[in-house]
Amino acid sequence: ADVKARRKSEVNFVQTARRRARRSQPLYRALAVFLSVTLLAALLVQGLVYERVELAARYPALLPILQSLCQPLKCQINPPRVIEAIEIDSSSFTQTGPETYRLNFVVKNNRPGAVAMPALEVTLTGAGDKVLVSKTVLPAEYGASSAWLNHATPFAGAFDLQAAPVPAARAVTAPGEAAVSEPPPSSEPVPALVIT
Repeated sequence: ADVKARRKSEVNFVQTARRRARRSQPLYRALAVFLSVTLLAALLVQGLVYERVELAARYPALLPILQSLCQPLKCQINPPRVIEAIEIDSSSFTQTGPETYRLNFVVKNNRPGAVAMPALEVTLTGAGDKVLVSKTVLPAEYGASSAWLNHATPFAGAFDLQAAPVPAARAVTAPGEAAVSEPPPSSEPVPALVIT
């Protein structure tokens, strides 16, 4: 029994020595390093794909890299929609034709990262708060070339509105009297601009 135990311990010793010798070979070390780097790269790619929207919003310079990474994986990078982060900095409203008006505006993003370019809901009211036009204007319609609105970079947009003509007041006359028409009340349209 003593001899068997001694042989067994010698066999264990030899096996341990062989394992150590294998680990010290350059091929084994190179394989271990390659496998470690591959697993680390896979973990990094997985993290980039998972956090792609937040990374693109915080670091706009990474957007092209993330898009090229997403292309073979069939994933999308849509900007986050944070309506509270966008404010209308200024706007102007001018008449460009008999029933045509132009609305110029500047929006800016107050959030630290980029957000989605907003759609705008425009309501044009006339005399007595009568709605002349109500329209939702998408980013492409007001001149946005990108779906992203970066932090602290104001965007100036403009679009035209066609308003229905305001009907003139009809004069009611008694037989034999001349028709007298009164001018309609002031119908200067007033725009209301809402971010949606």
